Amino acid sequence: MMRRAMVLARAAVLAALLVGAGSPALHAQISSALIEYGLARSVMLGILVRDTQGGLREISHCSASLVSPRGMLLTASHCVRADQEVARYGIGKGQLYNAEGLATVYLNLPNQVRPILMLFARLVADIRVPLDLALLRTDRLTGSAGERALPPDFSVPHLALGDGETVRHGDPIVLIGFPSVGGDTVTVARGHVTGFTADAGGRRIELKTDVGAPGFSGAPVINERGEQIAVHTSSRVEADRAARSGRATLLSRLPAEWSAHLGVQAQATPQQSAGGPLPPGGTSPVFLQGRVADASLGIPVAGASLWVLAPGTAFGDATNESVVASALTDAAGAFVTRPAVARGFTYPIVVMAVGYRRLNGFVSVPAASPGGVGTNQVFAAGTIALARQ
Repeated sequence: MMRRAMVLARAAVLAALLVGAGSPALHAQISSALIEYGLARSVMLGILVRDTQGGLREISHCSASLVSPRGMLLTASHCVRADQEVARYGIGKGQLYNAEGLATVYLNLPNQVRPILMLFARLVADIRVPLDLALLRTDRLTGSAGERALPPDFSVPHLALGDGETVRHGDPIVLIGFPSVGGDTVTVARGHVTGFTADAGGRRIELKTDVGAPGFSGAPVINERGEQIAVHTSSRVEADRAARSGRATLLSRLPAEWSAHLGVQAQATPQQSAGGPLPPGGTSPVFLQGRVADASLGIPVAGASLWVLAPGTAFGDATNESVVASALTDAAGAFVTRPAVARGFTYPIVVMAVGYRRLNGFVSVPAASPGGVGTNQVFAAGTIALARQ
């Protein structure tokens, strides 16, 4: 009887939490947890040219995003094709920087300040005007061990593509990329949608935003659901007015023929999967375990409730049916969610404790999870820090 009362009480708290999750106050700023999620899926792209000896040489950098498990990338066309003459290397306006359409790819890895060179990518298709978009495919591995072919089980974390037609004026966004200011480390810029541009038929083409800087070209524009909704293509900074603005092509304008390269999963939106059954994952599911702690003091938070939502669920659209696993922290702040969840997906999570601000975040479970004991393994979700109210 007591167990049933606890379940009902937690369900009531969750219902209240999910009702509040759709409030304008919550969407005023994108969380740090979601930014961490986006960092692993945003990359620095090296622009390569052929030198006088025929070797490849990096002359500049752009930004890009990983948008499929096998490493398809989205960036701006002018990151692979010159938008003005580069006389020193004999490259005319509109020509590829190198005939093979190759670029280097630097990944943001945990506990690394600078991005690490790990991949080559090759151009698949691009559109210069008016969209300024390019699609690349991961070509091979590179780095200190030299170049080598992609392994059969090669997989990368990637962003889902969102529906740009649902974007509204004032919506919060985050831009993650590698502008030329501040060195070669990743830069995060929070901002908002300030407007749109449209074609002759009145259809939206671009977002206008209040963020941007040179070098952000090709960077993903991410919404509060963790979806990429646009590719940043240009920036304008007016120092005398202390103002900046950006333009970003909406992904709803991607050519239909590119969909075959991106795959169904990369294009899925939260509306398509929210509340539905878990998609098939790895051969055995995993339990999520971790710890909830006070963000300021580092002490454990006991009695915190944690809910794991179906992949792709939007926090504002979640219902009790969206919950696929849950847990309650013990005296040490530790938790293990039940039941087990499928591998190979990113799960939205909701954490709530008395005296603390509720937290909406994400946990990515790789297809090849660390081993555990028995058929159902354990995946370490790490420490979740809660801020006091």
